[in-house]
Amino acid sequence: MKIEFNSYTYLYFFNTRVEELIEKVKNKIPESLKENTRRVQQKVLCLIYSDILSKVSMLGMLQSLEIFNKDELVSINGKFKLNLFTGNFVISLHYRFLLYIKSAFYISICFFELCKGFVKGKLSEKDKINIVLDDLGFEQFYNKNTIIEFNENIKCGYYPVLTPEIYTILKSKTFAGLKVNNVYFFKQPLLSVLSIVKWKLIELFFFMGVLLFSFLKELLLSFNNQYRLLLFDDKLMEVVVSMLARKNIIKNLIITNSSYCEQGTYFDKNRFKNFTTVMLWYSVNSKWFKYKKELGFPNETFTPLFKFMQLDEHYVWNNDQKDWIKKINSDANIRMFGPILFDNPKQKITSGLIESKSFNLVIFDVAPLEDDAARNIYAHSFRFYNLNACLSIIQDPITWSKGKKVKIYIKIKRQYSSHHHSEYIQFIEKCIKLGYLVNIDFSVSISSVLKEKVDLLICSPFTSVSVLGNFLQKKSIYYDPTKVLECHYGLGNYQKFISGRENLISYLDTLYEKSIKKV
Repeated sequence: MKIEFNSYTYLYFFNTRVEELIEKVKNKIPESLKENTRRVQQKVLCLIYSDILSKVSMLGMLQSLEIFNKDELVSINGKFKLNLFTGNFVISLHYRFLLYIKSAFYISICFFELCKGFVKGKLSEKDKINIVLDDLGFEQFYNKNTIIEFNENIKCGYYPVLTPEIYTILKSKTFAGLKVNNVYFFKQPLLSVLSIVKWKLIELFFFMGVLLFSFLKELLLSFNNQYRLLLFDDKLMEVVVSMLARKNIIKNLIITNSSYCEQGTYFDKNRFKNFTTVMLWYSVNSKWFKYKKELGFPNETFTPLFKFMQLDEHYVWNNDQKDWIKKINSDANIRMFGPILFDNPKQKITSGLIESKSFNLVIFDVAPLEDDAARNIYAHSFRFYNLNACLSIIQDPITWSKGKKVKIYIKIKRQYSSHHHSEYIQFIEKCIKLGYLVNIDFSVSISSVLKEKVDLLICSPFTSVSVLGNFLQKKSIYYDPTKVLECHYGLGNYQKFISGRENLISYLDTLYEKSIKKV
């Protein structure tokens, strides 16, 4: 197969150059920080990757990778100046002071929360806590009147790892300060948890002494050490986690795949680590698109950031996801849970909304971003996640359905925002107004929708809802109207991959005819 550099393959070559760059960074890490090599590389990559990708995507195709050959410092997002040829970098004074201020702020919060824990903290060494460091977006599915249902869902085993016997500490801006039975909501869970733990006076002084010493030590050592400076706040949080670990109170430290690019040094194995670090994968579509070989080769890649994940356990949906994660994070224990959703299963669809006597299609939409944002964020995936492709996923089934006893429902993933393409939003609103589509509120649990009479679930490649449909034994398809994608995801018994409008129509005709015969 001929190796070709074009708009379908450039991301493969881009990622190859980024991996070479990050290897050069590794070789320059001072000996004193060798044990933190993973985190230094991850931190650098996390700071620069999306910005370099944006720069490359805006350049002409022929010169897009030339920036890696220039032996000069390039400004990255105002925080960094990086030589993309040698791997040398300089942290800006502005970012340096932001790190110092942020760290000082953390220390003040720690002192305040420790004092609260000393006065009225209740949890001790005999208790266990699960700390969820990511915001799960509960405001979409719960309000302050229904948040009690979250506890009920924990009792039913709806969410992996979380159990009613163990205290749960959750990150949430919306519900910060709220306590529901054994569940606490905080804006800064890793710091605020100190307020509910019972501290002795000697522990309080020892904790603050170690924290202040660590701050001064890192301030001194990082003054002329750019690599050490990158880990400044990590080292302070390491003290917080180690002090909680001394009490043997943490059961699990939990993140979601939103934080695949950020695991601080306290996630690494060390002498204080007596807890388990866990990643919950709320989606399966982390593999980037693979385009057809006739369009270009090599035709498959992924962000190098996945290679620097540091977790003890991953909870995943299916074997396909398990095998993929095993390749990039082979040391972790991977547990297959089935679909992992953070919605509210008690948020049911309105009774009778989905008709029992019609042929029902449910489309799970992926709203495109405005073109410039989509080109930067989606990189080579912009070839698929653009306005025309996303419109076709909606428009083609509507066109086919005319003159047939068919109902088409659209399940919006989340509320539209100003970042989404205005033309797409207007099209959806028009279709709903004209009766071509029936809207299912974004807050409704998708599981409750799929338990209705759904004849086919239509999904954009490779959204996770199709996997959920397969799990619930509902026919579902990944529909590629552009005919450029290759299916590199494992398909279940109830899933199909359909490329092109003609194949979609043929498949819909077959299903519809079978449905009529049953009646």
